[in-house]
Amino acid sequence: MPKHEMDYYFRTFRRDIAVFKSLQDGYTQNEIGKYLYISTQSVADIVSVYKQKVKLFNKLRDKGVFWSYDRKIQYYNMNDAVFIEYILKYGDFADLKSSMELFGRSKIKKIWEDRLKSDRQFIKTNLMIARVFFDMDIESDYFKDIKNARFEKLKLLASQN
Repeated sequence: MPKHEMDYYFRTFRRDIAVFKSLQDGYTQNEIGKYLYISTQSVADIVSVYKQKVKLFNKLRDKGVFWSYDRKIQYYNMNDAVFIEYILKYGDFADLKSSMELFGRSKIKKIWEDRLKSDRQFIKTNLMIARVFFDMDIESDYFKDIKNARFEKLKLLASQN
């Protein structure tokens, strides 16, 4: 017998986490599929991708990539945008490749553009990501001309004191 009503999971958690947790708590793929109006195969696919994300997260956590977080942090507590940002900054090539498959190229590119592209600390990383993963024909000067959002925020904070 499940711990909660199905609605609880989908009000409380992101969809992938809700599917996984409701399965863990005793709901069947068929019941979840009916609730979401999707096939049982779609439910199985959501669970499979979720498990791969958890595996990647745990690998990076165990390597110490999330140094600014509690060492016991779990994937379901991590915001996907922050997780992807850390992968882009500190993951190896295989991690980057896996993240493209798990999260999708467009989501990764949006997060890269919003959070990393303007950070001058990561010019070499950004150049590799842009060329290899986003098929951009650019040189490192491209990043030097981008306004550094992080630097601008620090300047603004310093000027307020």
